[in-house]
Amino acid sequence: GDHQGEAEVARQQARRFEEQLVELRKENEEIRKTLQRSLEPKAASEIPNAAREPWLTLGIPTVPRKDNLRYLEETVDGIIAQLPKDADH
Repeated sequence: GDHQGEAEVARQQARRFEEQLVELRKENEEIRKTLQRSLEPKAASEIPNAAREPWLTLGIPTVPRKDNLRYLEETVDGIIAQLPKDADH
């Protein structure tokens, strides 16, 4: 009678929950894989120029020098000369 009908409804509901659980596990696995890929280091050549984050920021305090010495340009040129030439570093 009525008890069997309730049991059938409960079984159907349990099957739906199982199906939802399977789908959620698949979705969870895809999210985990995407996160793992996003955490893997990438060569600079794999990243579009617009998306590259600056990897070095320098602050060079300066003041006017007697006789207008050009020390700042020499300092910056020296730093630039020592930076890696290829995009992967």
